[in-house]
Amino acid sequence: MRYLAYIGFMGSETETRSIHEESKLAGAILKQYTKLKAEYSPTQRDAPWGWQTAYYDITADPDNGPQQLLIKYQPLLPILANYSKSDSYTCVMLVVQYDEGEEARGILLSSSTISLLAKFKADLVIDTAQVMTENTRLL
Repeated sequence: MRYLAYIGFMGSETETRSIHEESKLAGAILKQYTKLKAEYSPTQRDAPWGWQTAYYDITADPDNGPQQLLIKYQPLLPILANYSKSDSYTCVMLVVQYDEGEEARGILLSSSTISLLAKFKADLVIDTAQVMTENTRLL
């Protein structure tokens, strides 16, 4: 089982490009979402733009990994706060990849991790996907 995490922001093209340029993070991704993905967008935009940090592998310690990610990226707080509006969205995404036959495992989020999420004004999203081949792995 693999656990990956990243911090993401969804908003207008101007907001997301500004975050991308100001953060200057290696491996960060800037993209426009397709119409299909936009249907699930909390921003209610037809084709929202998204920015995210690089994937952060937390497989070795999935319970403390989200907190380590948030601590690592605390310098982003003022940048994200500057562009957060009622129609933008910030989240911490946990991606759990599992192989066929692997047992499910829970994740514990400590109160200090939840407090950091609140500082980021971020939702926590957990996505699971079965890994079909080596080529479908994110990292």
